[in-house]
Amino acid sequence: MLKQTKNHTLYEVWSEDAAESVYVDRRPTAEDVVQIWNENWPNTNHKPRVFKEAHVYTDSRVKFGKNHKTGKVQIIKGNKVVGEQG
Repeated sequence: MLKQTKNHTLYEVWSEDAAESVYVDRRPTAEDVVQIWNENWPNTNHKPRVFKEAHVYTDSRVKFGKNHKTGKVQIIKGNKVVGEQG
């Protein structure tokens, strides 16, 4: 039996100077990129780049959230974080 799945698109905001990424669940605007840059890599010289990731399929009962300390995308099922990307 197949589970019902839901298609999600994630975007990676990549800082080459810091060699780190932050994942967001919608296409970030230029202002979003600057905000992510200032929050995560304030001492770097180059503006981060945005990449569209391959589609992610999850159970339809899964929600996405954001870890405000790390900027990583959290996968939440019920009230429990079941995964984190980024």
